[in-house]
Amino acid sequence: MLQRNLFAYSLDPSQGIEDPDWRPRLSKGYREPRAKISYEEAIAHRLRRVYLPLFTVLLAAWLFRTVVTPGVQPWPVSASIGVISGTLVTGVVAAFYLVLVAITFRPRIWHATGELRRSDVGAWDDIE
Repeated sequence: MLQRNLFAYSLDPSQGIEDPDWRPRLSKGYREPRAKISYEEAIAHRLRRVYLPLFTVLLAAWLFRTVVTPGVQPWPVSASIGVISGTLVTGVVAAFYLVLVAITFRPRIWHATGELRRSDVGAWDDIE
């Protein structure tokens, strides 16, 4: 709301204000704060934009280290951490990555607006 009605107007007043009732609605939003999107949706957005690509790079580096360049030891031993077997470590890494992919790409109805989504679905419409 601030970007659309205050910042954009201050940069170009000739375009006018998009929502003439933005101040009371923003004030009520600050008085009664509510999350506009669910935690799962917020996590999915962050995973899509930043963290899943980073985890993919880390996974590729880990796979390269354990499988391609194991040195003297074969794969299961090269993936082990201390006394934890390499098979268990590989299973945990695979399960963690699959959970991240499932959270990121699970079909859902998106409720975010603005920078998070290209289409506006009215996140502020419920504050009256």
